[in-house]
Amino acid sequence: MKLSLYVLREHFAPFLYSLCIITFLFVIDFLVKLLDAILSKGLAFTTIFEIFILNMAWMLALSVPMSCLVASLMAFGRLAGDNEITAIRASGISPVKIIMPVFIVSALICCGLIYFNNYVLPEANHRAAAIRNDIARKNAPAFITPGILIKDFPNYRIWVDSINYEESMLFGVKIYFWERRDPPRYMFANQATMGYSQDGKKILITLMDGENHILDNKDPNRYLRLKFRQQTVAIDNVDDTMVRRERNSRSDREMSVKQMYEVVERAREKEMEVKKTYPDKVFNELVAIQKQIVADSNVKVIPRLEEKPWWKVYPISSVYYKRLNNYEKERKYLIDRYTKKLDTQKKQASKYLVEIHKKFSIPVACVIFILVGAPLGIMSRVGGIGMGAIISSAFFLVYWVCLLRGEAMADRLIISPWVSMWAPNIIVGVMGLFLVVRALKGKL
Repeated sequence: MKLSLYVLREHFAPFLYSLCIITFLFVIDFLVKLLDAILSKGLAFTTIFEIFILNMAWMLALSVPMSCLVASLMAFGRLAGDNEITAIRASGISPVKIIMPVFIVSALICCGLIYFNNYVLPEANHRAAAIRNDIARKNAPAFITPGILIKDFPNYRIWVDSINYEESMLFGVKIYFWERRDPPRYMFANQATMGYSQDGKKILITLMDGENHILDNKDPNRYLRLKFRQQTVAIDNVDDTMVRRERNSRSDREMSVKQMYEVVERAREKEMEVKKTYPDKVFNELVAIQKQIVADSNVKVIPRLEEKPWWKVYPISSVYYKRLNNYEKERKYLIDRYTKKLDTQKKQASKYLVEIHKKFSIPVACVIFILVGAPLGIMSRVGGIGMGAIISSAFFLVYWVCLLRGEAMADRLIISPWVSMWAPNIIVGVMGLFLVVRALKGKL
């Protein structure tokens, strides 16, 4: 018991130390990206402090697993460097027995982090997003980041290559706008200016030297392209003062597991509905096209849909050949539309399942990192922060790259969500178990 407490005490200070340093690095990165934009709005100190506190949530969610790895490397490295591990072995105690209490504590941290990720983090993200939207209403240019798709304005998606914040000049502007009653419109411009209307209720983006591209949803063959020297886009629902509003909508990172499962179930129900109804709809549309073509071309027999291209089997007038030749294109369009509807629902479900698994896989990394960090610390025999930081950074970099790549592949339906989020843990965990087995055999 005393030995277990001694080992845990050796981990306490390195854990707090590494947690502070890693969180500090996240804070610095956050301040560099957003603080200038926030301060330029003349916000109250209490608002800035609230933004900072809310963003601390995601920083802690990432820094705690990293700190577990650094602490285990430093603590066991110091014990090995001072020959305490050798003394423990000489007394007949296996190194695995001194790893076990650390493993148990990391499991408790894992449970706490799962609760944190499921209840605290989504609410913090939700409130931070609400404040961000409120600030954007006061001074939108400050939150338009070049090279990132802007989704803060209703019915608009905005892309900007670069910005001159002092003059409110935007360069390489692309705007996508849609409403239910109108066809979608794409606007491209080499440069634009951004300002407010006189009443301060609208953001005015004046595009220069650009083009409008308008696509008819009902008839994809109708496409309109208009060039212009200057055009103003007015974005509604923008206040000149910062007003705090409640956001009813939530993104995937603002939801608990229960809320995300509800979204997944709705997506799966829609997928089943598409599978049930849409094939018949496609079949009926194709039959209707065939009947019309057959009637126009005086063909007495309606061919089967499977006969492709069926019109070459039957005598038809050359007047209708071009129309019949487009039958395959129409058929392909209808089937593609069906496939896209299915993929949309599958991607929606996959996106939220990825976030569900992530809420568990990252906390479990606390336990996995102990399996790796403890044996590596014994092997390195160096208990300093430098060696611990180097080894843990390398491991976490590989872990995080695998996590990001897995998420991207799951979003494209290449691999399943659980594989994308748990594969890094499985890979690192297997390495950790291998090292622990070596420790059992006394080879470390």
